[in-house]
Amino acid sequence: MFSLTVFSFSMVMVLLNQASSNFSPRVLPGIISDEKHQFVLGQYIATILYNIFILISIEPTENSYQTPGFSALICIILTVLCLASFIYLIHHISQAIQVV
Repeated sequence: MFSLTVFSFSMVMVLLNQASSNFSPRVLPGIISDEKHQFVLGQYIATILYNIFILISIEPTENSYQTPGFSALICIILTVLCLASFIYLIHHISQAIQVV
């Protein structure tokens, strides 16, 4: 999840850098202020925080660790949703800076 977030943020920054150098400076605030992009990036942060909280809640009991099964399932589902959101984010940003 962390590597996906780093990769997506670096891809967004490369796209923003390229858009600001090749196109009008007005493109940059439009991409950054888009609510869909902010929602996807917020979803990344929320998923990472949730995964960290679940990892902290794993406690040892006797000879094994007690894993919260349902919470781990939620973590997996959120991570898959983040992967789908990443694809959407890259597609939507590339459509937003396309020259007509």
